[in-house]
Amino acid sequence: MWSEEPQASLADFLSAQGYYDEAVTEYLRFIYLNPQSLQLAEVYKKLALCYSELENWKQAERSLQKAIALTDDREQRYTYKFTFIELLIAKKAYNRAEKELHKIYTMAMEKKYKSRSLFLLSVLYIYTYNWESAETALKEYFGESDTYSESSQKHINDLLAAARKLPYKSKDVAIVLSVLLPGAGQAYSGNVMQGVNALLVNGTAGTLMVYTVLDGYYLDAAMIFLFIFYRFYSGNIYYAEKATLQYNDLLNQNMAQQLLELLLEEGK
Repeated sequence: MWSEEPQASLADFLSAQGYYDEAVTEYLRFIYLNPQSLQLAEVYKKLALCYSELENWKQAERSLQKAIALTDDREQRYTYKFTFIELLIAKKAYNRAEKELHKIYTMAMEKKYKSRSLFLLSVLYIYTYNWESAETALKEYFGESDTYSESSQKHINDLLAAARKLPYKSKDVAIVLSVLLPGAGQAYSGNVMQGVNALLVNGTAGTLMVYTVLDGYYLDAAMIFLFIFYRFYSGNIYYAEKATLQYNDLLNQNMAQQLLELLLEEGK
């Protein structure tokens, strides 16, 4: 529903159409012209959502804090607080979001707010790949909420158990392998083509250096070592470690996506 005041109505329309810069202007105009409006808190919340769409996190945070301060309605205040926490998660301020959620869980008297904080905590832990904490938070959430059936809970718990046993690659192993045999670290990390390329390049540079030494061109051999072989050999070690981190991150991302989709699907 559009607001009664013309400026807020226009801002609502612009926001709904995706014209967030223009909507921000109209919301600010409304705030300036209606400093005593009963809708002020809600307008600040809407302003914050527009700022978040524009990825202006600083202004979005300020607007939501203003909305929280302005409202006297307890339920509305908690709604704004949870919106604020979702904003923190969106901007990847995970530590702050976690502290705010723990604060709500500790201080809120109503069961629905405690349950909501536990659910968002579990989502936050999934985003940060903290599988054990996500499992703990969800277990407590399942005990306080009947949103998910027993079969759904089992499905989610089974997936979390699998997440704790993901077959991560060791970057230390990848580095050692690359030191011993260029390309082996990349191959170990799942990037076989990059490993083959590293082996060929380093092998070619090494062979050229050895033949140059055998021919007695020691200065040339030193130049080949410093500017060609050492560069590719060091790069081979660096990219082996990078490939391992990328492999592990991809495992985490895929698992997090499965869990979030499952939470959304099973919670319908």
